[in-house]
Amino acid sequence: MPKLPPKIALYPMTFYTALTISTTSTILLALANVSQAQTGQLPQVPQIPPRGSSKSEGTELAVAIKAFNARSVGDPIGKRQSPLTGEEVVAAIRLMDRKDHPLAPDTILRSLERIAHTNKLPAGVAFEALTSLDPGGDFVFDTWYVRINLPKEDGGTYSFPVRSSTVRSRPVAEVARDLEAQLQTMPQFPGRYRLEDRLRLLKKRALLAARR
Repeated sequence: MPKLPPKIALYPMTFYTALTISTTSTILLALANVSQAQTGQLPQVPQIPPRGSSKSEGTELAVAIKAFNARSVGDPIGKRQSPLTGEEVVAAIRLMDRKDHPLAPDTILRSLERIAHTNKLPAGVAFEALTSLDPGGDFVFDTWYVRINLPKEDGGTYSFPVRSSTVRSRPVAEVARDLEAQLQTMPQFPGRYRLEDRLRLLKKRALLAARR
């Protein structure tokens, strides 16, 4: 069996796609951020910092939300979702129950509380949306999981959920066909083999699903 790149699991696995600028970069970003299903944690994926952000002063919540919504309308799933609002973000934070976030350091919880109190994102904090979930079975799910990514003191990232919407499910065979069609029109680029590996896995799963 060929050696797989880091964070790529055979089966089962959870596969996420993060909101990015283009289709190609979206797929590549997702392939680089397959979560470890054993830990039950969401993958920590890079996000595009909101325009107007300052490393020293942070960003006004309204400015960050406006930038996020502007990116969302360019996403096939995001354009069909209602815009994110400051009230929604603040309400999600205020509804937070400490016991639901046992892995969150106290510094993260305090940062979230400050966001709700000041309507301002600290430096290094940004929104992202996960648009695809693949738990490794017969279906792949289109999602709209909006999260706030906060840097931790140990260098990692903690993702706080603001909105979690499952939009639709698609048979794995359909997803394989779509990916194969995309590959046929894509030029050669570094990391293409990851997409080809994923396509082979999707086709194997489609065959298994057809036999059930």
